[in-house]
Amino acid sequence: MTDAEQQYKISETIRNAQIKYIYYVMALNVAGIVFAIQQTSNSNLENHHIILAGAVLLWSIGLVSGLYYVNKFIITLKKNYAYFSERGRLNEIEKATFEKVLNKALADAVKPLVKKSEIAYKAALYLFYCGSLCFLAWHIVRMINVPIDSL
Repeated sequence: MTDAEQQYKISETIRNAQIKYIYYVMALNVAGIVFAIQQTSNSNLENHHIILAGAVLLWSIGLVSGLYYVNKFIITLKKNYAYFSERGRLNEIEKATFEKVLNKALADAVKPLVKKSEIAYKAALYLFYCGSLCFLAWHIVRMINVPIDSL
């Protein structure tokens, strides 16, 4: 296996792992939101619910960030696919000219998408963790303030 093939295989493995991980985090965000709603569906609004509302808000924004990441990821793949599809239709003489012109155009088009998707990916992860910390804080406050008999 050549170095280029190994590099391609590694990059594909990383890409697949990233997309699976972001789907997992998005599912956890949804599960956290549903669990928070389920935990408070029969209770009156109290001060400690503000902490839980913060967790739900962070998880909601994290979910949107994850969806944004997936969207930018797909757009980037489509642009790369279009580039290679167009390149494959040309003869060798045309390819040299095509590559000089469009390599820069493709890089210019994909670079901002990659940057935005990286920001969205990191935001989704951090928002999930922050939401989880808020949920943990809410649970601790609830355990301190609410008698065990009423749970």
